[in-house]
Amino acid sequence: MESGINRLLKSFSLKMLYFEVRRFRLLRKFKGKELQLGLGSKLVNAEIGYKTYIAHNTQFLNSSLGDYSYINYDALVQFTTIGKFCSIGPGVKIVLGSHPMHMVSTHPAFYSSGIMVKSFTDRRLYHDEFKRVTIGNDVWIGEDALIPGGIKIGDGAIIAARAVVTKDVEPYSFVAGVPAKHVKYRFSKEIINQLVKIKWWDKNEKWFKENYLSFQDPEKFVSTFSDEEV
Repeated sequence: MESGINRLLKSFSLKMLYFEVRRFRLLRKFKGKELQLGLGSKLVNAEIGYKTYIAHNTQFLNSSLGDYSYINYDALVQFTTIGKFCSIGPGVKIVLGSHPMHMVSTHPAFYSSGIMVKSFTDRRLYHDEFKRVTIGNDVWIGEDALIPGGIKIGDGAIIAARAVVTKDVEPYSFVAGVPAKHVKYRFSKEIINQLVKIKWWDKNEKWFKENYLSFQDPEKFVSTFSDEEV
Protein backbone atom coordinates (compact mmCIF):
# COMPACT_ATOMS: atom_id res chain seq x y z
CA MET A 1 0.00 0.00 0.00
CA GLU A 2 1.36 3.43 -0.96
CA SER A 3 2.53 5.45 2.02
CA GLY A 4 1.38 8.98 2.79
CA ILE A 5 4.88 10.30 2.14
CA ASN A 6 5.01 8.69 -1.31
CA ARG A 7 1.60 10.11 -2.19
CA LEU A 8 2.75 13.55 -1.04
CA LEU A 9 5.94 13.32 -3.10
CA LYS A 10 3.98 12.20 -6.16
CA SER A 11 1.51 15.06 -5.74
CA PHE A 12 4.37 17.57 -5.35
CA SER A 13 6.14 16.18 -8.44
CA LEU A 14 2.98 16.45 -10.54
CA LYS A 15 2.44 20.02 -9.38
CA MET A 16 6.02 20.97 -10.25
CA LEU A 17 5.65 19.31 -13.66
CA TYR A 18 2.47 21.31 -14.30
CA PHE A 19 4.21 24.59 -13.41
CA GLU A 20 7.20 23.72 -15.59
CA VAL A 21 4.99 22.92 -18.60
CA ARG A 22 3.09 26.17 -18.11
CA ARG A 23 6.35 28.11 -17.81
CA PHE A 24 7.70 26.47 -21.00
CA ARG A 25 4.55 27.45 -22.93
CA LEU A 26 4.81 31.06 -21.76
CA LEU A 27 8.49 31.24 -22.71
CA ARG A 28 7.59 29.95 -26.17
CA LYS A 29 4.85 32.55 -26.46
CA PHE A 30 7.29 35.35 -25.70
CA LYS A 31 10.19 33.90 -27.66
CA GLY A 32 12.51 36.65 -28.87
CA LYS A 33 11.74 38.87 -25.88
CA GLU A 34 14.41 37.13 -23.75
CA LEU A 35 11.97 36.86 -20.86
CA GLN A 36 13.18 35.16 -17.69
CA LEU A 37 10.26 33.54 -15.89
CA GLY A 38 10.22 31.93 -12.48
CA LEU A 39 8.45 28.69 -11.63
CA GLY A 40 4.81 29.00 -10.58
CA SER A 41 4.26 32.41 -12.15
CA LYS A 42 1.02 33.13 -13.99
CA LEU A 43 0.68 35.47 -16.97
CA VAL A 44 -2.75 36.23 -18.39
CA ASN A 45 -3.41 38.77 -21.17
CA ALA A 46 0.12 40.11 -20.70
CA GLU A 47 2.31 42.34 -22.84
CA ILE A 48 6.00 41.77 -22.21
CA GLY A 49 8.91 44.01 -23.19
CA TYR A 50 12.50 43.14 -24.06
CA LYS A 51 14.81 41.44 -21.52
CA THR A 52 12.38 41.39 -18.59
CA TYR A 53 12.26 39.15 -15.51
CA ILE A 54 9.26 37.86 -13.58
CA ALA A 55 10.20 35.82 -10.51
CA HIS A 56 8.51 32.72 -9.10
CA ASN A 57 4.94 32.66 -7.80
CA THR A 58 4.07 36.03 -9.32
CA GLN A 59 0.72 36.72 -10.95
CA PHE A 60 0.82 39.17 -13.85
CA LEU A 61 -2.69 39.73 -15.17
CA ASN A 62 -4.10 42.10 -17.80
CA SER A 63 -0.91 44.17 -17.61
CA SER A 64 2.13 45.29 -19.60
CA LEU A 65 5.80 45.28 -18.59
CA GLY A 66 8.34 47.58 -20.26
CA ASP A 67 11.85 46.74 -21.46
CA TYR A 68 14.43 45.70 -18.81
CA SER A 69 11.88 45.87 -15.97
CA TYR A 70 11.56 43.09 -13.41
CA ILE A 71 9.06 41.87 -10.83
CA ASN A 72 10.24 39.91 -7.82
CA TYR A 73 8.64 36.83 -6.25
CA ASP A 74 5.13 36.49 -4.74
CA ALA A 75 3.85 39.69 -6.37
CA LEU A 76 0.35 40.34 -7.71
CA VAL A 77 0.11 42.80 -10.60
CA GLN A 78 -3.13 43.32 -12.47
CA PHE A 79 -4.60 46.00 -14.72
CA THR A 80 -1.28 47.84 -14.66
CA THR A 81 0.96 49.51 -17.22
CA ILE A 82 4.62 49.40 -16.15
CA GLY A 83 7.32 51.38 -17.94
CA LYS A 84 10.93 50.53 -18.71
CA PHE A 85 13.72 49.83 -16.18
CA CYS A 86 11.28 49.41 -13.27
CA SER A 87 12.17 47.41 -10.15
CA ILE A 88 9.15 45.80 -8.45
CA GLY A 89 9.95 44.19 -5.10
CA PRO A 90 8.74 40.89 -3.64
CA GLY A 91 5.20 40.67 -2.34
CA VAL A 92 4.05 43.88 -4.04
CA LYS A 93 0.30 44.02 -4.64
CA ILE A 94 -1.03 46.28 -7.39
CA VAL A 95 -4.75 46.88 -8.06
CA LEU A 96 -6.51 45.00 -5.32
CA GLY A 97 -10.23 44.93 -6.09
CA SER A 98 -12.30 47.69 -4.52
CA HIS A 99 -15.86 47.36 -3.24
CA PRO A 100 -18.65 49.95 -3.50
CA MET A 101 -19.33 51.89 -0.33
CA HIS A 102 -22.40 53.72 -1.64
CA MET A 103 -24.51 50.59 -2.10
CA VAL A 104 -26.51 48.81 0.60
CA SER A 105 -24.00 45.95 0.63
CA THR A 106 -20.31 45.78 -0.30
CA HIS A 107 -20.59 42.08 -1.21
CA PRO A 108 -19.87 41.21 -4.90
CA ALA A 109 -22.94 38.97 -5.06
CA PHE A 110 -25.06 42.09 -5.54
CA TYR A 111 -23.02 43.90 -8.22
CA SER A 112 -20.69 41.48 -10.05
CA SER A 113 -21.66 38.36 -11.96
CA GLY A 114 -19.34 35.38 -12.28
CA ILE A 115 -16.93 36.20 -9.43
CA MET A 116 -18.65 34.60 -6.46
CA VAL A 117 -20.06 31.09 -6.24
CA LYS A 118 -23.46 32.71 -5.82
CA SER A 119 -24.38 35.96 -7.55
CA PHE A 120 -27.80 37.60 -7.65
CA THR A 121 -27.09 39.74 -10.71
CA ASP A 122 -26.56 38.73 -14.32
CA ARG A 123 -24.54 41.83 -15.19
CA ARG A 124 -21.86 44.12 -13.82
CA LEU A 125 -23.35 46.94 -11.74
CA TYR A 126 -20.15 48.43 -10.29
CA HIS A 127 -17.53 49.59 -12.80
CA ASP A 128 -14.74 50.86 -10.54
CA GLU A 129 -13.71 47.49 -9.14
CA PHE A 130 -10.41 47.41 -11.05
CA LYS A 131 -9.13 50.83 -12.14
CA ARG A 132 -5.90 50.74 -14.16
CA VAL A 133 -2.61 51.75 -12.56
CA THR A 134 0.06 53.55 -14.59
CA ILE A 135 3.69 53.27 -13.52
CA GLY A 136 6.33 55.34 -15.30
CA ASN A 137 9.91 54.44 -16.15
CA ASP A 138 12.78 53.77 -13.73
CA VAL A 139 10.38 53.33 -10.80
CA TRP A 140 11.41 51.36 -7.72
CA ILE A 141 8.63 49.81 -5.63
CA GLY A 142 9.75 48.27 -2.35
CA GLU A 143 8.78 44.96 -0.77
CA ASP A 144 5.11 44.40 0.17
CA ALA A 145 3.93 47.82 -1.04
CA LEU A 146 0.21 48.10 -1.81
CA ILE A 147 -1.11 50.15 -4.73
CA PRO A 148 -4.87 50.35 -5.39
CA GLY A 149 -6.50 51.02 -8.75
CA GLY A 150 -6.43 54.40 -10.45
CA ILE A 151 -3.00 55.46 -9.15
CA LYS A 152 -0.38 57.08 -11.39
CA ILE A 153 3.29 56.89 -10.44
CA GLY A 154 5.69 59.21 -12.22
CA ASP A 155 9.07 58.44 -13.78
CA GLY A 156 11.93 57.86 -11.36
CA ALA A 157 9.73 57.60 -8.26
CA ILE A 158 10.53 55.41 -5.25
CA ILE A 159 7.85 53.67 -3.15
CA ALA A 160 9.16 52.52 0.24
CA ALA A 161 8.71 48.95 1.44
CA ARG A 162 5.26 48.24 2.93
CA ALA A 163 3.93 51.63 1.90
CA VAL A 164 0.23 51.94 1.08
CA VAL A 165 -0.12 54.34 -1.84
CA THR A 166 -3.45 56.18 -1.84
CA LYS A 167 -2.75 59.03 -4.27
CA ASP A 168 -0.65 59.81 -7.35
CA VAL A 169 3.13 59.96 -6.93
CA GLU A 170 5.15 62.72 -8.61
CA PRO A 171 8.17 61.98 -10.82
CA TYR A 172 11.42 61.40 -8.91
CA SER A 173 9.73 61.66 -5.51
CA PHE A 174 10.21 59.28 -2.58
CA VAL A 175 7.08 58.28 -0.64
CA ALA A 176 6.72 56.11 2.45
CA GLY A 177 4.27 55.16 5.17
CA VAL A 178 0.64 54.15 5.68
CA PRO A 179 -0.84 55.96 3.90
CA ALA A 180 2.20 56.85 1.80
CA LYS A 181 3.32 60.47 2.10
CA HIS A 182 5.90 62.50 0.21
CA VAL A 183 9.28 62.39 1.98
CA LYS A 184 11.57 64.14 -0.48
CA TYR A 185 12.51 64.54 -4.12
CA ARG A 186 15.48 62.54 -5.32
CA PHE A 187 17.07 65.51 -7.10
CA SER A 188 16.59 69.24 -7.58
CA LYS A 189 13.65 70.44 -9.66
CA GLU A 190 16.05 71.47 -12.43
CA ILE A 191 17.62 68.01 -12.69
CA ILE A 192 14.21 66.30 -12.51
CA ASN A 193 12.83 68.42 -15.34
CA GLN A 194 15.85 67.62 -17.50
CA LEU A 195 15.68 63.88 -16.79
CA VAL A 196 12.01 63.78 -17.74
CA LYS A 197 12.85 65.58 -21.00
CA ILE A 198 15.87 63.42 -21.82
CA LYS A 199 13.86 60.17 -21.48
CA TRP A 200 17.05 58.13 -21.35
CA TRP A 201 15.04 54.90 -20.97
CA ASP A 202 14.04 55.17 -24.64
CA LYS A 203 17.67 54.95 -25.83
CA ASN A 204 18.97 51.79 -27.46
CA GLU A 205 21.18 49.12 -25.91
CA LYS A 206 24.29 50.40 -27.68
CA TRP A 207 23.79 53.81 -26.05
CA PHE A 208 23.43 52.22 -22.59
CA LYS A 209 26.67 50.27 -23.02
CA GLU A 210 28.53 53.38 -24.14
CA ASN A 211 27.19 55.72 -21.45
CA TYR A 212 26.50 53.63 -18.34
CA LEU A 213 29.25 55.38 -16.36
CA SER A 214 27.46 58.72 -16.85
CA PHE A 215 24.64 57.45 -14.63
CA GLN A 216 26.85 57.90 -11.57
CA ASP A 217 26.52 61.71 -11.55
CA PRO A 218 23.02 63.21 -12.17
CA GLU A 219 24.31 66.76 -12.67
CA LYS A 220 26.91 65.69 -15.21
CA PHE A 221 24.36 63.41 -16.86
CA VAL A 222 21.82 66.16 -17.57
CA SER A 223 24.59 68.55 -18.60
CA THR A 224 25.90 66.04 -21.12
CA PHE A 225 22.64 64.77 -22.59
CA SER A 226 20.09 67.59 -22.17
CA ASP A 227 20.59 68.78 -25.77
CA GLU A 228 20.91 65.32 -27.29
CA GLU A 229 18.12 64.01 -29.50
CA VAL A 230 16.34 60.88 -28.24
